[in-house]
Amino acid sequence: MPLINLNPRGPFHVGEHVGIERQRVVGHIPSDTIFSALFAAWAALGMLDGVLSLPWDSQPPLLLTSAFPRLVNPSEGGAGGTILRFYPRPMVRIRADRARLDALGKGLTRTEWVSETLFRRMCAGEDVTAACNERCFTAFAWFHPEDLERLPQRLRMAVEAGAAFWTRDVVPRVTLDRVTNASNLYHVGLVAFGPEAGLWFSVRLLQPGFRDYLTAALTFLSDAGLGGLRSTGAGSFSWAWGDDEEPPAPGTGYAVTLSRYAPRDANEIVTALQSPHAAYRFVNVGGWCQDDSGHSWRRRQIRLVAEGSVIGATPSVAQGKLAPVTPLRPPDWNDAVRPWPFGAGREVYRWGYAYLWGVGADALPE
Repeated sequence: MPLINLNPRGPFHVGEHVGIERQRVVGHIPSDTIFSALFAAWAALGMLDGVLSLPWDSQPPLLLTSAFPRLVNPSEGGAGGTILRFYPRPMVRIRADRARLDALGKGLTRTEWVSETLFRRMCAGEDVTAACNERCFTAFAWFHPEDLERLPQRLRMAVEAGAAFWTRDVVPRVTLDRVTNASNLYHVGLVAFGPEAGLWFSVRLLQPGFRDYLTAALTFLSDAGLGGLRSTGAGSFSWAWGDDEEPPAPGTGYAVTLSRYAPRDANEIVTALQSPHAAYRFVNVGGWCQDDSGHSWRRRQIRLVAEGSVIGATPSVAQGKLAPVTPLRPPDWNDAVRPWPFGAGREVYRWGYAYLWGVGADALPE
């Protein structure tokens, strides 16, 4: 499965609801955000007829992960030069010396990212006692000692000194009323990447020839941007194809999802989320969409299973769905004045297919 490397040209803004009229910025680009951007790019490029002609009802033409951080070699330039990839901390059972785990305390639960070797070994159910020490815990990730040794000396020293290669910043903004010129101060969150950091995601192409559609959309988005605040320069990037990677199949019947996931129906909820060893958390996802005239509408909010969750898995079936989030029609809407813009054939969906990484028997949560 090909990997795609993104090299940010500036900050990113991807918001996540945390309460009534409250939002925080996330440090990665979720899979549903990526797919929404891809679809908007295909529409802008006039490629929708070809994309929609594919058999979406039987299975999607691709599966994709969310975009996660990576460390790069700045001297190589462009979007290549990956030194180390990071993954969401999997919600598997951590096999390690109990005293070492207890000594780490809440550091385990606060860790958002784990390094590549650590992720693989945790999912395989291998012992990770060697990584259970303060040297391996940093401000932004949990490292395996082998991954620390892989880093160039300059990067390794920066990691051990507590350097952060990407940061969340809060930036003040102001709006002006067009009539009264009254000002209103507000703040937005941005994730800024240093020259040693970038993003990566993986795709699984299930339809021959779909790579060409993906290439065209990513080339368009590299200038148009991903996420929010694109009109002020956020979200632009350069990109390149990376190495191929084949994730392990869920031979135990369980897997970690590397994308946000919406179960297809009640039967899939039972299989995926009510299995004895499932361990997961939800994320509430809202946002906006536009009708054909460019008017903005608030999409229906939906709960998705977050990346890093352990779910019951069926290897031969694409799990998940395109979840309907079409804006609700106001009760006082008058079609005689203006036809409702979201009728038949104009529904709005949220990407919810799971990208699965198999979990070993010794890693299953108890």
